[in-house]
Amino acid sequence: MNTVLASDEPFLIAEIKVNIDIKSIIEDCKVIVKNHKKTAPDTQDLTRPYSITLTHNPGLEESKGNLVSYADIHNQRYFDRNNRAILQDEYAKTSLGKLVGILPFPFSIMRISVLPPSTIIGMHTDNAAHAQLALVTNRDCFVAARSGEAHHIPADGVLYVISTTLPHTAFNASEYERLHLSVSIFDEDYVRLLRENHDAHA
Repeated sequence: MNTVLASDEPFLIAEIKVNIDIKSIIEDCKVIVKNHKKTAPDTQDLTRPYSITLTHNPGLEESKGNLVSYADIHNQRYFDRNNRAILQDEYAKTSLGKLVGILPFPFSIMRISVLPPSTIIGMHTDNAAHAQLALVTNRDCFVAARSGEAHHIPADGVLYVISTTLPHTAFNASEYERLHLSVSIFDEDYVRLLRENHDAHA
C-alpha cells in the first residue's frame, strides 16, 4: 500500500475578492481560446491539457507569443519566473488589461489553462503560488494536492490562491471543456502573509 505524505501547508491558501466584471473576462478568454484553436499548428494536440500564455517577460524575446506546451511554460528560456511579466499588447485593451490593473500582487506569468473533457494534468510542482480564476467549469473539475486535499474552483469571480509549490494536479472528469485563468504570484512576501493569515484563522 502506498502511503500519502501529508503536509502541514494548506493547499488552498486564500480567497481574494476583487472588483471585476467576470462576464467580460470569460467572454474575452473564450474568444482567445477560439482564435487559438483556429491558428494552432498541426503539431499541437488540443485534445490534451494546454496553456495559452497572455504575458511575456521583458528581455526575453522568445517569451512573446502564445506558447501552449506545459513543458515550455516551465522553461526558463521562455519565461523568467524570477521577474515580473507584462500583459501582451494584444490583450491590454481587453478586460484582462483592467484585471491586471487591480490585481493586489505582481505576477511572473498569466495564462489560460485549458483542460479538454476527460483530461488530467500530471502531478507536478511550480516555483510560486498561483491565483486561479475559474472561467468555464463544472462540478466535475478539480485541483488536488498529493496529500489528497482537493477543491472545485467555482466561476464566481473570486481569485483562489493555491499553494502550487506543493505537488499537485488538476483534472476535468466531465464531458465539457474547463477554462481557468492562472496567475503565478511573483511576490513571495505577499504569499507568506496570506499563509500566515490562513493559519491564524484555521
